[in-house]
Amino acid sequence: MPADAVGLDPETNEDGEELEFAAAEGEVLRAVDFSFTANSQDAFSTDAALPATDVSIRGGSSQTHLAELTGDTSSRYLLSVPADGSAVLVVSSEGHDQVIDLLTGERQADDVAAAFYREGRVQEPHHTFPAEVKAIPVLYSGEEDSEIAASVSFQATTLTLTAWTKEEGWAEAGSAWLVLDWNSEASLDTEVQGLVDVKGYSATASVTVDGKATTDEFHADKLSFAPSSTKEARALTAAVPVGTTSVTVGMSGGFSIEFDGMGGAYETTGSLDRAYTAEELTVEFPPTGDASGAPASDGGGAQPSDGGGS
Repeated sequence: MPADAVGLDPETNEDGEELEFAAAEGEVLRAVDFSFTANSQDAFSTDAALPATDVSIRGGSSQTHLAELTGDTSSRYLLSVPADGSAVLVVSSEGHDQVIDLLTGERQADDVAAAFYREGRVQEPHHTFPAEVKAIPVLYSGEEDSEIAASVSFQATTLTLTAWTKEEGWAEAGSAWLVLDWNSEASLDTEVQGLVDVKGYSATASVTVDGKATTDEFHADKLSFAPSSTKEARALTAAVPVGTTSVTVGMSGGFSIEFDGMGGAYETTGSLDRAYTAEELTVEFPPTGDASGAPASDGGGAQPSDGGGS
């Protein structure tokens, strides 16, 4: 086979004559185009440094290193491989191998990395959960004067099914990591803002799959945010079955007011504690017919932190 048939530079002998490539006895030639591109679907991990990832060829009892992935890359390799299909391309990262048959080009089923190969594994509801908070009346010299009004909302921005995260590593076989990117925002509106502090502020997100709930809570002992807002962006990670198709998202929170009545001139009525729960949201993922991650056409998932590469 001439070199230009596979888009490679020719090799020459001592006389300068171009040589043709040929497979070893009992083997066949395979031209392998290898490319890796960080997958932007895993937005929560693209800012982090990629973990050490090695690309190699395994055949029989030997394994030959080809490259280390440190960023976007592409290469072409011409290989002589056994005709029995025993040679494979191996992508190794964080203690787990993903394997491609060099004879057929098919990826071997992998129940650890399976989440990378799901269709529609990233859902972006950008859903805002408003929470109704009852105002706190304020009296001056025993007469109605004003009130302390609170505005609270939560947002679920992105839900991602992934096989690997920087914090948790690889999911268990048959499982996936569900990552919820969420935030909470709260503000106070009151004419007596200098007399008000917020203590014991909390915001909690939950995801429930098959009756199992996982929560993430932001808590601050004391906040002084009147009249401006306080906002906290967070990520919740839950272990779920890799075939998950429905997730229920919930948001709740609460706070207590600390009030300085200026020696009794001002006072409040009723409880200074507030708790609230927003209406739940159900997010659907497209069903998958193969929870083990059988070969797919998207080429994603060879690199765990970004789910890309083929």
